[in-house]
Amino acid sequence: MVRTAASIFSPDEGGPLKRRKRTRYPAPTPYFVLTGAITPDVTGSYFEAGVYDGKPYYKLKDQNWFIWYWSGGEPAQYFWYITTEVGAAPGAYWYKFKAYYEPPTGYYQPSGGAIGMPTVAAG
Repeated sequence: MVRTAASIFSPDEGGPLKRRKRTRYPAPTPYFVLTGAITPDVTGSYFEAGVYDGKPYYKLKDQNWFIWYWSGGEPAQYFWYITTEVGAAPGAYWYKFKAYYEPPTGYYQPSGGAIGMPTVAAG
């Protein structure tokens, strides 16, 4: 017997269906929080969003701003960036020079028209 939506809720067909309890999950905890008096305003909570060049990158909740890591060059250079694209730095952005890979916490330098020095802290 094929059950239709109408028959599922029909007392004659063994209905109504029992509703399942809804499982509520806690809101995800941000990996990093960016603060500061900066322009453009990209302050807020950043969550892990993927992997770029073998390292995790982070996305600002509800906006297209990213914190991502880049290394390369001769001699080797290591940077964390805050940009509108992962893997590129168009327009205003911030950067942090690092001696090697480590979390993106700390102060960032403005470039490309960005104003202010944001701080990234663990979430």
